[in-house]
This record gives sequence, C-alpha cells and structure tokens, in this order.
Amino acid sequence: MPVSIEDIAKQLLVLLPDDGTPVLNRVMRVMLARALSADIDEARYREARERLSGRGQIGLKQGQGGQVFLLQRGARKPAGRDGEAGAWTEARLMPCLKEYLEGPIRRNLDILRGAKCLTYDTSSLGPTGVQWARPDFTLISVKQFKFLPGIEFDVHSFELKTESGGASDLAVFEALAQTRFTNFGYLVWHLPAGSKYEKKLAGIEKQCSQHDIGFIRARDPKQFDTWDILIEPARKSTPASEIDLFLDERLQEAQRRQIRLLLDGAPA
Repeated sequence: MPVSIEDIAKQLLVLLPDDGTPVLNRVMRVMLARALSADIDEARYREARERLSGRGQIGLKQGQGGQVFLLQRGARKPAGRDGEAGAWTEARLMPCLKEYLEGPIRRNLDILRGAKCLTYDTSSLGPTGVQWARPDFTLISVKQFKFLPGIEFDVHSFELKTESGGASDLAVFEALAQTRFTNFGYLVWHLPAGSKYEKKLAGIEKQCSQHDIGFIRARDPKQFDTWDILIEPARKSTPASEIDLFLDERLQEAQRRQIRLLLDGAPA
C-alpha cells in the first residue's frame, strides 16, 4: 500500500532539524524515501510540503533547488539546552574539538597512530554559497614507514554538531558531502548522557556506518574520557586533484607551508 500524502507530511516534520536548519528539497526526498521505504515522487512531495506550509508548520526557501525548514514556535517548542544561557553552542564547542583533535584522538584512532598531524579550523574558509563545503576542522596526517617507500598522506574532515543539531540524518549527509574533498569524514556530536535526543543515537550511528563516516560522541565537552569513537571511518576514493584543490583554496599560505615542511620530514 503506497504511503499517503499525510504520511509523507508527518515524516517530513520528524526529519526536519528542531533548530530550524533548512534542508535541500532533493536531500529531504532521499531522507523520506529511506525513512518510509518507498519512492517519493516530486508531485507527492510537493503536495505534502505545501500542506505543511499552509498549516504554518514549515517554511520554504528559494534557490539551490529549494529548501524546507521547521518554523519555530516558542509556545509549542520550548528551547532545549542548546537555547539556554550558557548552553553548549557550536561556537563554545569548537575550542574543545580543536583540543581533542590535537591530542586524544591521535592516541585513540587507529589510522592516526604513529602519524604526524596538523589541525586547522576551516569553518569560515573557502567559497561561499556552496552547500556543505566548509568542514569545521580539517586534519592532515602523514605517515612514513621504516621499510616501505613513500608516505601516506591523508586529509580528514570533521563536522561538529550541537545536542539538537546532530539529531537528524542531515548531520550525516553533511559529514558525507565533505568527503568529496577529503579521504576521511567524521561526524562529531555533542550528546550528553540523559539527553532527550539519545533515542536518535542508534539511527545516526547506523547511517554513519552505512556511509563509512566516522562517528564520535562527546558527552562532556571538557572531559575527553567521555568522548567515544563509535565508528571509525573508511577511506574514500577522492581524486587527488580534488584534495589538492581543497587544500589550496581553504588554507592560508602559512598553513600550506607547514604542510610542505611536514612532507619534507620536519616535526609536526
């Protein structure tokens, strides 16, 4: 029995991020098809979307094929911990993730053990107007071996999400999209113990596994022994030319020089 327009509308509301982050229409159709185990054609999706828009439950944006977002209703959707004073916003989480990438992860992640690494904040670098083109952090790893010739040079992209921001498939798709420029992609989700979003954890973990994306859960941002690597990523077959262009466009000259020195054998 085919899913109804109302079924599509109800599932669309479930999939939209609580914080009002817009989702591309083409991405939402993929998410709906996966959630409902059914093909969602453009006409039926459009009807469900317009039904929700007419009820005042979602908003619509033009450009890039169109986007949808959940309308914020203060009376209906009280702010969670992300919206409270002193909450762990993405801006507050960024220094914690930087410290984690510069230390603990290099001891706990197999593919980084023994590597020399450089970590860069790339959240505000690169072209504007391109969907999901700015990883929050980019990590460069270089391994040299005792007997094998050459080096192993890898680029890792990290997408950071707040407690509410990581609670949808959209977070996984964003981390996945960034691997078009890198060898490995990771989703880092601040999900405290006892969070109301813990019910989403198994689903997000499954999505990361299906797409070979690394998945890191941070319970307490300041206590790195509460950070768990739930899934290690698989290497993507990203063309070397794309990675080279990504580094050239995203990094400053001083950072590019650091990489050249690292490749020449200088300490990280």
